[in-house]
Amino acid sequence: MNIFQLDRKKTIDDIIEIRKQAKRGENVDELIHHPDSMVREFALKHKPALVKELVPDLDNVKIVEEVFQQMNKIEPNQLKQIINMFTEYLKQHNDERLNLQGMQYKLRALEYEPTIMEKSMDINQLFDLDIPIWAAELTPFAIKHILMMKPTVDKANLGAEYMYPYLNPDLNDGNIMSYTIYLTKKALAK
Repeated sequence: MNIFQLDRKKTIDDIIEIRKQAKRGENVDELIHHPDSMVREFALKHKPALVKELVPDLDNVKIVEEVFQQMNKIEPNQLKQIINMFTEYLKQHNDERLNLQGMQYKLRALEYEPTIMEKSMDINQLFDLDIPIWAAELTPFAIKHILMMKPTVDKANLGAEYMYPYLNPDLNDGNIMSYTIYLTKKALAK
């Protein structure tokens, strides 16, 4: 074994240990600036308020999106920072995979002031009437899929009730993707 192989093994062992620290939530205020993207992602998951540390660097767009598109609870100020970051990124890159639409609708839902009557409605009623607060408890990932599938469901005349399963804030990405595939097949069969 030559000296290069020994140094490389030590470096790999070091980064694995640092990733473990970040995953456990240790030293996240410092590790948010680590050159390894996985370390930054773990740090952000433990302390979402650190997004302000990542926003100035457009190289962090994918990390920020990965963490925040899975979150139900996001502060409006954080969401505004993320939307600004995504907007700047999209000026320089043509990346249709970036979930700007879900983030923007989530912000709209969080900033919306419901009337007394709207406060008494259930999530399905809010959705049917396109009152944005239906999206307040959902992840940006779920919102993106709902907004993407609604025209398909409408065009196939499936009925609004086919959209209601999406409105469950406890759905994970796998459930959302499975239901999207199911709805797409159902719409195509009509």
